[in-house]
Amino acid sequence: MPIKIETERLFIREINYDDAIILSKGLNVFEIAQFLEDQKFPYTIDDAKEFVEWYNKEREKEQIRIYDFGIQPKKMKDIIGEVGLNPVNWREKSAGLFYWLLKEYRSRGYATEAVKRLVDFSFNDLGLNRLEISASVKNTSSIRLAEKIGFKFANKTEKYKGANEIIHDALIFEFLRG
Repeated sequence: MPIKIETERLFIREINYDDAIILSKGLNVFEIAQFLEDQKFPYTIDDAKEFVEWYNKEREKEQIRIYDFGIQPKKMKDIIGEVGLNPVNWREKSAGLFYWLLKEYRSRGYATEAVKRLVDFSFNDLGLNRLEISASVKNTSSIRLAEKIGFKFANKTEKYKGANEIIHDALIFEFLRG
């Protein structure tokens, strides 16, 4: 059964085929894609449909390693971005947390609201103990959001590869349950 989480202004719901157009629209913007690890670019509607199909198969597994949610304002029918957990490590009860929004919906508190709710869901519903955000040193918006929500700087990592194989230094932020 699909997971649907709510906040005051948002539905945070699992992605589906109807989201393919928005997924391709958002992930085909280099400003977004460059900061997502191993992100294909350009990103087509067919790429988005293939991902949704793969995601649906992953959801059927006993040990789910990814949760991918669309961020949908309650007053709209379409998503405006994504928030999710990838990978989930059940043995260590930890997960990486990711998010992005279409440019026209930024600076309205949607990402903050969605990430806060996903942190709560991760700890209280999934039983995780640690969440991690990896943000490029150039992605100041992501760094500010992580710090605003209460994630603490953990370390600077080796480089990771974003869209078009652009190499980024990353800052790791963690949020511990409790």
